[in-house]
Amino acid sequence: MTNLNLSVADVHSAILKTLINVIATIPQLLSSPESAIASLLGQVTGQGGGLMDELKKSPIQVINAQIKAGGGRIDLTSASVQSTAFKADGQGGIALAQVLTNSTINIPIAISVSQSIGKQLNLASGTAPANATYVPLPQFLAMEGTIGNPKADINKVALGGMVVKSIGSGILSTATNGTSQMGNLLKLLKKVK
Repeated sequence: MTNLNLSVADVHSAILKTLINVIATIPQLLSSPESAIASLLGQVTGQGGGLMDELKKSPIQVINAQIKAGGGRIDLTSASVQSTAFKADGQGGIALAQVLTNSTINIPIAISVSQSIGKQLNLASGTAPANATYVPLPQFLAMEGTIGNPKADINKVALGGMVVKSIGSGILSTATNGTSQMGNLLKLLKKVK
């Protein structure tokens, strides 16, 4: 495969923009899940903060999709977006509408981040092979909505598991905003019904 070399700032697809915004927001999702999820609603790719600067330094190298189409549907049997900073894999479906941008989507996404980002976020595993390129994250994201207006559906329970892994031995340490990460986790889990 050739190097696509697509800067995240130059992405035009609403689905890819939403995916990039979720990945860029992972540090906020770990430290303050509610505010991060709320900020995803109005975020525009290219904004600073979180991992966006890291993502801007790591252009998308590969976009690959295998599909089956028929009966008014497109089934993604395999889809992948990859840069040196992250890899996102998805499988799901698109129910076609007469206006393409109104077609509904349901695509669970598995995200992995580079080893350096994984270490930065305290998510890299000591048991991972030394030559592993990416650190897989728990399944916490699904793209829903429409092609023209995709929505990031964040699984709060899976996100809570990622928070526990991230804080590891520092579970009782205080975050920079004065609240403990454990407190943030408990607030998040309290709201899950």
